[in-house]
Amino acid sequence: MTENSHVSIKALTCPSCGAALEIPDDRTNRVRCASCGTNVSVRAESHEAVEALADEVRGAIQEARAQSASLPSLADDEGHGTAQEASATEPASPRRRLPAFAIVLGLGVLFIGGLLILMLIKPPQKALCDEAAPDLTLTLFPEYTGGLAGETISLSDLRGNGVVLNFWASWCKPCEDEAAALEAAWRKYKDQGIVFIGVDYLDQDPAAKRYLEKFDITFPNGPDLASKISKRYAIRGVPETFFIDPQGTIVGCRKTGPLGDAELEQRIAEIMP
Repeated sequence: MTENSHVSIKALTCPSCGAALEIPDDRTNRVRCASCGTNVSVRAESHEAVEALADEVRGAIQEARAQSASLPSLADDEGHGTAQEASATEPASPRRRLPAFAIVLGLGVLFIGGLLILMLIKPPQKALCDEAAPDLTLTLFPEYTGGLAGETISLSDLRGNGVVLNFWASWCKPCEDEAAALEAAWRKYKDQGIVFIGVDYLDQDPAAKRYLEKFDITFPNGPDLASKISKRYAIRGVPETFFIDPQGTIVGCRKTGPLGDAELEQRIAEIMP
């Protein structure tokens, strides 16, 4: 075994052979040279210097890692770039548009919704109960004047008579159910101050005349030109019938639906002059 030697902070090599000395972690003051076997005494300040140097190295490594993390990664090859490069070079994708059928469907839904709203807010049918009957002038079918003079008939000209005002149409099946009863009542009461007026609603003249001929109708009838009379009386469908007294006032309310013999007799009794 060789003799002992001392090494200072500036001589971290073996003084005998010049080999580098390994400073132990347990801060031992004596180190054996692995090359020549010389025992070397290491001063305490040597440990502190080494530790300080190690701290500086570790700090430099951490700083280098932090800087490299903040830099964009390089492409693996010429055909691949970074995500940032791709987003910068690629053109902006066009905005997606709704397909045509979706637009049409949306417009259809809006249209139907608007119709439903209009139906909900549509004012109710005007009652016309126990109030003055709106005046009217009806142009009669030439073959169906009911024996009255002239081509037209006006409600105001019938004051002093009870009036049965009936709205009907040739395409109306419920109207057929009351046709015979209306004609029979007309023939019974026409000489007792009761006048029947038939108003043909939303119909065609040939079809209307065939209907009148089929049920052998003889009381005054005519087409509702431009639906003027139906609008005044707020007609929503047929048949509808009003009973008007000699003073021109509607007695009770309109009758909606076909009339039977008994009901017709009762309502006529209320408007007798």
